[in-house]
Amino acid sequence: EKVVKGRKKQSEMWLHEAILDMRKRKQRMQKVSLGAENSDDKEAAKARETINKLLVSATNLVLGYAGGELEWEFRHRHSRFLAGIEQLDNAKNAWALADALDHQWLALRGCVLHKFKEAEQIANVHKWLTFAVQDKDLSDGKKKLTIDAEGLDQ
Repeated sequence: EKVVKGRKKQSEMWLHEAILDMRKRKQRMQKVSLGAENSDDKEAAKARETINKLLVSATNLVLGYAGGELEWEFRHRHSRFLAGIEQLDNAKNAWALADALDHQWLALRGCVLHKFKEAEQIANVHKWLTFAVQDKDLSDGKKKLTIDAEGLDQ
């Protein structure tokens, strides 16, 4: 039997012994922490207050960073979407519209077409649109909405 500071290592205990050992350790830790919280000791109270301030400060720092990243991502995605819509609006004919959609697909999809169901519904309504799986170039995603310029021109 290996003994560490008066007790066996958990790796040397039976499972039920290890579980009981962990319960006892947790109970001892709770008693110690409860004792410190209920203590009238000014030094302990000051230490708890400092720890709480540090915890709040660290939480604010992490949430501020994460929130800033999300806000940047939203603004960037939305500005790309608006530029993509402008390209579609500026198309002079069916061929230019098809080309604009081809080049702006990711900008549009990243902001409004998060699920393929909406794109499929749009393609079902307008027969000159196709929503299909890409076979070769996957740089624009696995599925893509495309325009049949010849069908639109007619």
